[in-house]
Amino acid sequence: MVSNPHFYGQSTTGTPNQIEDGVDFPHTGIIKALADGLGQNYAISGFDITFDSATQIDVALGVIFRDGKRHAISAVANLALGRTTASENSYHLVVVDKDNAIAIRSPSAKDKVANYTVRTLTSGTTTAHKQGDTVIAVVTHNGSNPAPVQYLTVDKAENSLSIGYSNSGTYAEGLTIDTDAGDTTIENKVSDKDIIFKVNDGGTPTEVMRIDGSVSRVGIGTTTPEKDLHVVGSSLFGNVTGSEGTAPRTLNLIGNDAVIRVARTSTNSPALEFLHLSADGNTRHSYWDIYTDGDRFTIRDRQSGDINVLTILESNQNVGIGTIAPANVFQVSHTGDDASDGIMVVREDTGTLSGDLLGGIGFDSTDGNVPSRTTEASAFISAYATEDHGTGDKGGELKMGISFIDENDDTTSTVLSRIGYPTATNATVYAGAFSRAAVATVAAATYSPAIADSGTVIIMTNASSIVTLPDVGATEIGVQFTIINNSGGTLTGKILSADFTNTRFNGAGSYAAQDIEDDKAKTFLCVGADNWQVIG
Repeated sequence: MVSNPHFYGQSTTGTPNQIEDGVDFPHTGIIKALADGLGQNYAISGFDITFDSATQIDVALGVIFRDGKRHAISAVANLALGRTTASENSYHLVVVDKDNAIAIRSPSAKDKVANYTVRTLTSGTTTAHKQGDTVIAVVTHNGSNPAPVQYLTVDKAENSLSIGYSNSGTYAEGLTIDTDAGDTTIENKVSDKDIIFKVNDGGTPTEVMRIDGSVSRVGIGTTTPEKDLHVVGSSLFGNVTGSEGTAPRTLNLIGNDAVIRVARTSTNSPALEFLHLSADGNTRHSYWDIYTDGDRFTIRDRQSGDINVLTILESNQNVGIGTIAPANVFQVSHTGDDASDGIMVVREDTGTLSGDLLGGIGFDSTDGNVPSRTTEASAFISAYATEDHGTGDKGGELKMGISFIDENDDTTSTVLSRIGYPTATNATVYAGAFSRAAVATVAAATYSPAIADSGTVIIMTNASSIVTLPDVGATEIGVQFTIINNSGGTLTGKILSADFTNTRFNGAGSYAAQDIEDDKAKTFLCVGADNWQVIG
């Protein structure tokens, strides 16, 4: 095998030396490689050559530059030399062709170096060209195995760029581009000068972006950036459904990681600012900013010099609107004025009919499936239209409901209370509050309701049914229970108190357990500490 020395070498079957006058012949191969290299077409690594026979070679993989662009080239085996006449010297070129394949160019006669394929026009007088060959080596067929190889390659391990200008006839470096295994650096070498990016906009050179060298800022749409990143335009990110005087511009964010990061070291300045400028760009009509201090994320506006906090997100996941210190997960602070007095939940379907849901709030947990509708929640408050809505019609009512035990997440919950109008059939009706009574049925057992169960209707259905009312104090005045006897007979002494020795029924001295006749109802109302008034 003859290894590539990565320089123009002597023709040899061993280790190549550099070319030498009076030794290497012919020189036309060298000239052809030099001419090709002036167009930035040359091999820079690889391409070791092995002889299978005096007429056939294998070429290892390598790398070339074509027009200054790097191309990795695959190895090839069993390449046949095209001119192998005995007792003649035939000089073959090993090249990489326009399709990035290693090929052999064979000479037309003995003692000649083969021609390589040069660039040609694709058709007519167009300026587009086919790519030509990139010369690697000259292989001499002289009947020997191995045959002499003359490499015409270079040693290139890196590439940097220096762009300069004439400074009183002396080269002055203005810009460099360097790279290594870690970073690529584009550096402006001239003090306080800008890097300007321009495009050809319909034949007109147009500045798109500027990096200001004197203040280390980036401007898009402005030549005088005021912040680290300053964007000016009549239509910016978003606005994908319409335009604002010009065609909309969009920002597509695709990926699993952050695509935009704004970082600052100051603790008293906004991270992002949004300005609405006059047409001449000189007058600020409004000013919005996003401010963060590590513990909170704040959206503010500035009108006439006053800063107003609009929304705040705290690191503890609390959200505030109109406040800088939300006291809970979500807080809305307001002035009580028109357009600033709370939260509106508004249906927007342009056709709200009587009975349509206007909106709701659902309460549930993530244990199991979270329901997709508020009215399927474990508990909910919802609002409904009570007539077809229009400019002069907006009737509505409120409903409250719960899911019964063991119901699924996709089951509509049951309404137990509402504020609205009663059924209007054959009656003049007036709005009010309505609710379904809570009911407990007691068979052959003792039922002991808690004070929190006040209002429950208790139905005793068995001769052994017993109800033990809770111990009541002064703070329980108003607690009440209605008890109905459906047992089929009088229940004697079956209504007790949890504090029987102190509890009075219907006034002083009345401590006895209470009786209730069949098909009768009595209401027990707490009117004082240890004091039940029996109605019925």
